[in-house]
Amino acid sequence: MSALRLALRSYRDLYDRIWIMLLVSAAWWVLLITVIFAPPATLLLFKHADPRIGPWQDRPGLRESGEFLWAQFIRSWIVTLATLPIVALTAFNLDYYGSGVSALSFLSPLWLVLLLLTVTATLVIFALAAMTDLPAKQVIVTGARVTGARLPAALVVLLFTVIIPLLVIMASYYVLLPLAAVIPALVAIAFSTFVLKATRAPLPEPNRPTEERLHEKRSG
Repeated sequence: MSALRLALRSYRDLYDRIWIMLLVSAAWWVLLITVIFAPPATLLLFKHADPRIGPWQDRPGLRESGEFLWAQFIRSWIVTLATLPIVALTAFNLDYYGSGVSALSFLSPLWLVLLLLTVTATLVIFALAAMTDLPAKQVIVTGARVTGARLPAALVVLLFTVIIPLLVIMASYYVLLPLAAVIPALVAIAFSTFVLKATRAPLPEPNRPTEERLHEKRSG
């Protein structure tokens, strides 16, 4: 599956699971405000975005989701403290050098590339952490390795699920701002699928025609 097809699939998967993902996204936004529960809430969002949930695995209920938040509290903070400061640093440097007040402003394209790289790696790491039981340190190392090995594809997924939607919202003079509420769910679905493909894990294809349907098309 190409990176573009994977990114476009995330829109279809979001549509197929729109109500549950809207509910989980709303919970994520609320818990994000608390700050302290933001990391485990992010893992919970990626957990529900796992494409194996539904076709192959039971979806966590309210009680299971609450237990997941508490169980992943420390692990999620370890992952956050290992990734978020790097993202914040690259964003700060991009803002500083991009302002043109520094003699090193020519470095701003470099910091933009590094920001895209760190954001992409962070999303991959969180997706991997949500869908596996690997220790936090191993999740970080594995996530960084997967990002490095599949960086062009990961950047395409980031482009079509984060950058382009945000540009569309800004181009509409923020008329479409409410759509920003579902971007976290879209991103979680896209990068969860990306991680499964990158690690060669089995991936359900619920919208693929059955053999009987393909036979009907060929015979028709």
